[in-house]
Amino acid sequence: DVLNKNFVSIKVDRERRPEIDETYMLATEILNQSGGWPNNVFLTPDLKPFAAVTYLARNDFKELMQEITVHWTTNPGPVMGQAERVGNVIALYMQSQTEAQKVTPQLLKSLVKQATVHFDESNGGMGVAPKFPQESLLLFLLEQAERNLNDRAREVALKTLDGVIRGGIRDHIGGGFHRYAVDPAWRVPHFEKMLYNQALVGQALVQAYRMTGAKRYQSALRETLDYTIRDMQLPSGGFATASDAESKTSTGEKKEGAFFVWKPSELSKVLNEEDAAFASTTLGITEKGNFHGTSIPHLPAPLSAIAEKGAAGTSAVHEKLKNIKQQLNAARNKRAAPLRDDKVLTSWNAMLIRTLADASTILNDKRYAEAAGKAANFIWATHRTSEGDLKRFSFEGKTSALNGTQPDYAYLAMSYVALFDATGNADWLKRAIKLASDMNRLFADRDTGDYIMARTNDPIPPAKIRSDQPVPSGNSVALELLSKLSRRTLTVEYRQQANRLLAALSGNAASTPVSSGYALKSADEFLRGELGSVQFLGKGQVRVALDQSNPDQPKLNVRIASGWHINAEKPLEDAYIATKVSAQGKGDPKLSVVGYPEPIVRKLGFASGDMALYEGWFSITLTLDTSNPRPRTIQFTAQACSDKICLEPETLNMTLMPKSP
Repeated sequence: DVLNKNFVSIKVDRERRPEIDETYMLATEILNQSGGWPNNVFLTPDLKPFAAVTYLARNDFKELMQEITVHWTTNPGPVMGQAERVGNVIALYMQSQTEAQKVTPQLLKSLVKQATVHFDESNGGMGVAPKFPQESLLLFLLEQAERNLNDRAREVALKTLDGVIRGGIRDHIGGGFHRYAVDPAWRVPHFEKMLYNQALVGQALVQAYRMTGAKRYQSALRETLDYTIRDMQLPSGGFATASDAESKTSTGEKKEGAFFVWKPSELSKVLNEEDAAFASTTLGITEKGNFHGTSIPHLPAPLSAIAEKGAAGTSAVHEKLKNIKQQLNAARNKRAAPLRDDKVLTSWNAMLIRTLADASTILNDKRYAEAAGKAANFIWATHRTSEGDLKRFSFEGKTSALNGTQPDYAYLAMSYVALFDATGNADWLKRAIKLASDMNRLFADRDTGDYIMARTNDPIPPAKIRSDQPVPSGNSVALELLSKLSRRTLTVEYRQQANRLLAALSGNAASTPVSSGYALKSADEFLRGELGSVQFLGKGQVRVALDQSNPDQPKLNVRIASGWHINAEKPLEDAYIATKVSAQGKGDPKLSVVGYPEPIVRKLGFASGDMALYEGWFSITLTLDTSNPRPRTIQFTAQACSDKICLEPETLNMTLMPKSP
């Protein structure tokens, strides 16, 4: 009654309108020196904020509203003055620029140290509790561990990821990850599942598996992606936004976590005696429990340690646990499931599409690319108008009137780049180029080089996101997108745009590395090249894919665009740059055999004599010398040429996965 009598109340869904949330959360931080949710902001009729609070008890909130009403009706001048001052500070912040920093390997090494100062040495993760995976920071640390062999980054990233995949924050029975843990050891989660967590933790698992070859990361990745396809993908192809933390118990009472917890007696009803005992020990399901007399499944000990105690190897233990999980999941599905939010958000779907596409390559599993393609086609067909405008979300097949934000454009374009890399289908790249063009037209700040978050007519300037929490910012993803497009097309503007964006982001990223992990990751990739299993040289004219399905004899599958070539491994003249494959790593790694294809010999217009060339599609087989240290990296060096020009020679570095421990 107090609200309706004295205020115009507007409730904002921060998933639908993230730009409003971003702007007015900044207002709360300016007014109170801290933020949080629920966020309650009081505005003048022209939408300028003058007071803000997070949670208040009912009576305290009533008193605050009554006090504001008295001030507004009896002496509005000071209120308007406060609103004007806050509005000016917000405008100044949105338009501010920090001095650009040169992102060198030395700077990144120092930023790793800064970003990990609050690392929990016992459990992994940052701080005590509540604990979030902090995926953007995790991805930056994994990138530094893989590219620069930073030992501290590797230790922090893998220990954090191990804590997450062993803890109760992971749904060990059905797959996927809950939003965060309420304890330091990752055991007790807030049971809500968000689509973006599946996508971003999945990205970290892709990177960790590529770097280590460890079975535990592969298993967690497959379980997560299988969960999203099985339980979150809608018949249309899009993915639902989230599932609730609460569900009904057998007595009809609604409780948090009811769907996910177990008792030993429940195991015995599903499994035989031996498997029930194994599951109880392996998944930490005890009579005492760890959550209101029940147990949240987790791994008290690594599966490798369990294997060491018994006769079975690690792979056999993984397989046994996998079969037990399938039986428990079938039984759990007879319970009342948590409610699912079937809203299909463009940016969150794009995050998962990208992860599915990347996983399909590293796992050599086309199912994930097919699921990604189905979702990507749904978004393209349903979330875009006939004029080509991108919309923010759809629900039950009906598209919202809300315009897409800059993160929607950036994330969706990145997902199409990932699908292009995974499938080689150029239509995905064409869509990415279209979205990048629209993003630049609609959101680019020509003065600063970065992007506003959304189109708006509000009196307060549009929000700019510079923080990579809880998800990578649209600006960080745009830098990654422009970097990738610059390596996949002949368009020189992408590199120019990326340089301007890097200058706009680098100062803030260098000063706040904990909340700028993805910006730093994107910057390092832009400046020093990609790390994935599919890479490009010659401005996209040469595609190189590392096939590791046979770990002792990997292959480089090369595709060269029509009208282009690279020189053979043994050119006919010394002046030409030879195509070369080599091994890099600790010790003295060697390749026993490099099986180059037979060259094509022909004469081109710019050369006086015959040339030995590679064209079209071919494979280079690599036989590892097992008597020497296993290579860490395969290097591919070549120079892309047409019959008129030759581009600069380039070297690609591709991580060779260690054998699974």
